[in-house]
Amino acid sequence: MSTNKSKEELQAEQEAAKQQIQQLLDTSRPKNLRHGVVSGVGNIVSGCVGMVGMVVLAPTVGASMGAKQGGIIGGTVGLVGGAVVGVVGGAAMAVGGAVQGATQMIRGVAAVPDSVMEPRRGKWWNDVEGKWILTHLDDESKSLIDVPEDDEDILREAKKDADDATKPPD
Repeated sequence: MSTNKSKEELQAEQEAAKQQIQQLLDTSRPKNLRHGVVSGVGNIVSGCVGMVGMVVLAPTVGASMGAKQGGIIGGTVGLVGGAVVGVVGGAAMAVGGAVQGATQMIRGVAAVPDSVMEPRRGKWWNDVEGKWILTHLDDESKSLIDVPEDDEDILREAKKDADDATKPPD
């Protein structure tokens, strides 16, 4: 079994890793101070975990790949190269996590006035859109006038279709 991957496979893996890192470093708009702090601390911790993983895995992978291609000398060169990549990449992960974390905390502080005022204005926080939404219940009830109270109409049609399908042809 060959472990050599094509350029396209490596690019696909790299893109998948970038998406996972972006999910780890959550940048959603916080609802209030608590959400900002929780998200910020999570980003900082994720950056630190990523740093540790990079520092440990890069030299290991470098040494392994180098040893496969060039024996002991290749393994040594791979180890050193992996260590450099691990240190630089790990530092980037830690700094990125810290910056994202600080940003989320600042955004949480900035969200405090809205988190106090918007519920008083009758708004609610929509987690999907990441913003305060005003819902007019009168308008919502008017839009539901044509919707039946139950599923009897759907069930009646389904029963009719089932009866028609099981009827012997005339």
